[in-house]
Amino acid sequence: MFNLFKKKEEVHPISHIFSNLTENQKMSVHNFLFAIICPDSGSITQKEELLLNEFVGALHISIDRCFGYVKTCGLERTINDLDVLSRNQREFLVVSIHELILRGGSLNDRKIMRVVDYFEKIGIDTDEYMHIVKKSAAIMRHFSGR
Repeated sequence: MFNLFKKKEEVHPISHIFSNLTENQKMSVHNFLFAIICPDSGSITQKEELLLNEFVGALHISIDRCFGYVKTCGLERTINDLDVLSRNQREFLVVSIHELILRGGSLNDRKIMRVVDYFEKIGIDTDEYMHIVKKSAAIMRHFSGR
């Protein structure tokens, strides 16, 4: 007999969107985000840490392995790992990093320059970045009724 009330296990949106990636590529997604939001001192806000931890959990990766991977292979390898990302996955990264920056409340000129630099490395220039952010904001306004 089957259970009519059994809840279907929901897949986290982050897990779903990056489901085709290898473990190294998933670690590179985390390391890419971390490299953008983390100042050279290595400190991040509590909100930024919570959001990054959500990525770690959803991608089923180890934070220690993420940092070990970038330490062993370098940030350039992290960038190269992201060459396989689809347009949709790249847009998701734009929206994610924008949300991390807004929620983290630690926006400064250095961070803005880091965002521009890193996204250009994966093929998204400043104009495209802003277009994606504006499109996302418009969708959110539409669904929130504002």
